Amino acid sequence: MTKPKTQAQLDQITSKRLMKNYGITLEKYREMCKSRNDVCWICGKPPGKVRLSVDHDHSWKKVKIRTEKTKYDNWKAEATYHEVTYTCFHKKRSGAVLEIKGYLKRASVRGILCSWCNRGLRYYHDKPELLRSASEYLKKHQGVK
Repeated sequence: MTKPKTQAQLDQITSKRLMKNYGITLEKYREMCKSRNDVCWICGKPPGKVRLSVDHDHSWKKVKIRTEKTKYDNWKAEATYHEVTYTCFHKKRSGAVLEIKGYLKRASVRGILCSWCNRGLRYYHDKPELLRSASEYLKKHQGVK
């Protein structure tokens, strides 16, 4: 039988996961939740047994990262994501690329959603036109038997 984890241990695990997956701290996550009264940003429902999910744009992984060596023997990494260009310098090429990936992860975070709304966006492939079409479909067939 495993020993139950303390709240501090659970927070530490959550903090590591948030940083690894989204580049944000647990404090930033809590701040985002508080900014909308701890409810889903789409449906407005509070979380049930599971925490609210971090919604993010997966397209950041497809952004091209350009690197070049500077005249000062540093590496410059640059990427443009949603019309914003991120640039960083590092002694090593891999360090510059990792730093840019961190910027892109943080920039990809959109909001805090319940698992149902987060899953729903995935099914519509993050395409607003599909969501609008689904909305029109539901309006058209509301109350039809």
